[in-house]
Amino acid sequence: MSYSVQNFGTMLLDHVRRDAYLEVIRRLAPGCRVLDLGAGTGFFSIAALNAGADHVVAVDVNSAVNQLTRVLKTTPYEARCEVLNADIREIELEPFDLIIADLRGPTPFYGDGLEVMSYARQNLLTEKGKLIPEEDQLMACVVSLPNWYRDVSEPWSLPGADWSSYRDSVLSTPTSLSTVDKSTMFSKPVCWHRIDYSDAGHIEKRKFGSQNTITISQSGLVHGVLCWFETVLTEDIGYRTEPSNHKPTYGRLLLPFLTPVAVSAGQECDLTVQCYRLKKNWTWDWGIHGDALMARNSSVGVGFL
Repeated sequence: MSYSVQNFGTMLLDHVRRDAYLEVIRRLAPGCRVLDLGAGTGFFSIAALNAGADHVVAVDVNSAVNQLTRVLKTTPYEARCEVLNADIREIELEPFDLIIADLRGPTPFYGDGLEVMSYARQNLLTEKGKLIPEEDQLMACVVSLPNWYRDVSEPWSLPGADWSSYRDSVLSTPTSLSTVDKSTMFSKPVCWHRIDYSDAGHIEKRKFGSQNTITISQSGLVHGVLCWFETVLTEDIGYRTEPSNHKPTYGRLLLPFLTPVAVSAGQECDLTVQCYRLKKNWTWDWGIHGDALMARNSSVGVGFL
């Protein structure tokens, strides 16, 4: 996906994400050579310069970063900031004391973000340099979303033909949801994977996931598995995109079931979430199963992110 300048502006309105990154920059950037990786409009680059960074390189494959050169002319920092519209894997750069990155979508499994992070970890850090973020925990729970399910299913129930193959295609496609209330959660969240950004080999893996036992918290119909991340940027600074009134930059990832599943409070089942790289796409498998309970789906052949 290619973001527009308007998209980047919307990201800056996510105060939870923005304030966490700004606190890291205030704490770690002074005196450092800083790489703003996936810089977008360069907001964090300017913040690093304001915090006392010696030099900043703002890099993004998106051409929006080029407009940062105009912004820099309105600041005293023009000589201390380099702007590059490029892929870091295709240019030569000197190592950095601090690399600040947010290459995620609703989860870190977005495009080639993990490959870029691995490259940065191995090739662009000084011996004592720091890569931000340090860790992401991937969380999941089952959710009840009757209104969402009705809205995406209704078009394919119209008369004239059997449109169910289109409905099934929609319901096999992971989708980002901006607004998800806690009341939709029908189980406590579980961690289905942890990404350690200090380990380049771990980041380079092409398959992630696990199976966890969950207990259904209330009776009703569930419509899929909701995934989000909890990040540690550094030490005691981080944020999470769990269901709440907050609308995170990238939303949360819904993995839908083909049909609603009836569950009962206190019922135990196994929740499986797996994500793997298939050529250039991230592909997902997900499901729940237990006594008299089974739902499984996959995005194979659909492609997402």
